[in-house]
Amino acid sequence: MAKRRINVRGSVISVTYPGASDAPNVVVSLQVGTAVLRMVFMSRRHLSAIDIGQELNVRGNLVTVAGAPTLFNPTYTILAEES
Repeated sequence: MAKRRINVRGSVISVTYPGASDAPNVVVSLQVGTAVLRMVFMSRRHLSAIDIGQELNVRGNLVTVAGAPTLFNPTYTILAEES
């Protein structure tokens, strides 16, 4: 599985929390231009800081999983809303 380090900015379009019997992984979809990037936060059942509509700057190793561009446990910065 080839990977490369990326640093991108995008908007959160969905946050999916695991069910009680699912693996503890929260999945966040980020709209980056015309592409959708999947971010998987492993060993997590909750993410209190990330919400739909937020702009994030995200850094991590990009891999392709089942044809989808994916980052596992990326670092992120929530960008302030412009007034």
